[in-house]
Amino acid sequence: MNFINKYIISFTLLAMVFSTSFYFGMEYMANNNLHSSLWIISLAYAVALFLAGLFIGRKDIYEGHMGLNYHMATYLVCNIVPILLMAAGLLTVFTYSSVLSMSLFWGLFAIPHIILYFVRRKRNIRGFDKKELFD
Repeated sequence: MNFINKYIISFTLLAMVFSTSFYFGMEYMANNNLHSSLWIISLAYAVALFLAGLFIGRKDIYEGHMGLNYHMATYLVCNIVPILLMAAGLLTVFTYSSVLSMSLFWGLFAIPHIILYFVRRKRNIRGFDKKELFD
């Protein structure tokens, strides 16, 4: 029932592996002029994160967060991993401004999810709809 539980932690660790692999793959393709193949690794990354969230989130019995905890974990991992890799000097193609613009753009689209979560949270008691409990 916690916002952070064993399922979200396992998803976050898996997302860190996927993100690190994705950015190293993007770096390799960009350095070797394989620009036409970048969409393949991007699609594989998106599908891998979606499936990981779907299968791990399916085991998480508490639905009161409406996926916001998985959304925020993905947001943080996908934005922190490239910054750490750039700071370590492992990524040279990406710039801080490109990662920050991605996080800003993604953050703007995360705002409706956050608002929806707080609106729906007022209608719930421990993840169960008040109308369903008292009808």
